[in-house]
Formats: sequence, structure tokens, C-alpha cells
Amino acid sequence: MNEEYASAMVTVIPVVLLVASVEFSQIFTRLSAEWRRPIQEALEAAREGRSQRLHHNKSRSRALYFLYFFWILVALSHILAEMSLINWLASSERKPYTGLAEFVSLTANIGFFSILIGAFVERVMAFGDEKRRRQEMLDEIQQLRSSRMQQDRTPEELSSSAS
Repeated sequence: MNEEYASAMVTVIPVVLLVASVEFSQIFTRLSAEWRRPIQEALEAAREGRSQRLHHNKSRSRALYFLYFFWILVALSHILAEMSLINWLASSERKPYTGLAEFVSLTANIGFFSILIGAFVERVMAFGDEKRRRQEMLDEIQQLRSSRMQQDRTPEELSSSAS
């Protein structure tokens, strides 16, 4: 490792960590809301006196735990790389430590990858949420149309359909 590389990476690593933090924070917020949604719906139904089966999505729970674990590893590796670079730059003996250079390079690459994956996952989740909201609205339109058709039927139509 040389001083130019260490100086550049000591400024790049925190930026990568910050951007990755924003991406993962958005994913965690969205996943947590999705995780709570079935519980909130069941609670609302119970408050209204309706019964509703509680659906617990285990795969979503696993995904959330996996992302937390992955994020902890990414953050810790970036912190360790940053501290190591600062110590190396502050040292009076700057040995060409290739192991540290390789670790910093790997950490930066994992950070860049995390940013890309985080942005992609966030967009996919936003698309899924929008698709779900759209379907809910279409279902509600269909339900309203059906109830409107029932209300608009004349008494003769109702009696003839009953027989």
C-alpha cells in the first residue's frame, strides 16, 4: 500500500458507508412496515369486531434478519478499514502492507456492491408496493361496482332472480 492509495481510500470509505447507510435504511423502513402491515390489519379487524386470520410471512422475516446481519458486516468492515487506514497514515513506519490494501479494496468493493444492490432492491420493493396498491384499488372499484349494481336493480329484477 502507498500513501496516495491510503489517502484516497480514507476519504472514499466513509462516503461509501454513508450512501450505503441511506439505501439500507430505506429498505429496512419499507420491510419493517411490510412486516407490521398484516398485524395492523388484524388489529383493525379485531377492533371492528371482525375476525381476520393473521398472516405471518416467514420469508420476509428471514429477509429482514439477513439484511440486518449483512448490513452489520458491511458497516463493521468499513469501520475497521477506515480505522486501519487512519492508523497506517498516522504511523511513522509506513510499511507497504499489501494485506491492508487488499482488505480496503475488498471492503470498498463490497460497499459499492451494497449501494447498487440496495438501490435495486429499494426500486423493486417500491414497484411491488405500487402494484399491490393498484390491485387493491382495482378490487375496491370492482366491489363498489358490484354493490352499485345490486342497489340499482328494480324490485321486479330482484324477485325474478330470486325465483
